[in-house]
Amino acid sequence: MVALRTEYLDQFTGARLAEPARVTPTIGDTIMAWVAPLHVGSFGGIGVRLVWLLTGFAPVLLAGTGLILWWTRVIAVRWLHRRVTEAGVGVR
Repeated sequence: MVALRTEYLDQFTGARLAEPARVTPTIGDTIMAWVAPLHVGSFGGIGVRLVWLLTGFAPVLLAGTGLILWWTRVIAVRWLHRRVTEAGVGVR
């Protein structure tokens, strides 16, 4: 794993600034240090990576099951109703 390094830039010129000598990092530095590992799930062992993998597939799984439920409740009923009326069954 590649460690990320914080770079400080001048807000007006964009020139790289020397990193200020701090004894302890600020809260912002700590939060920024955790952003990338939390995003990709690289802060733990294989268990955390598997949890991140499964969590990443959750939206696809939920969308797929939602589509199946919608299909069976809406589209399948319309098709069944159309087939019955075209066959003349139940029409008086």
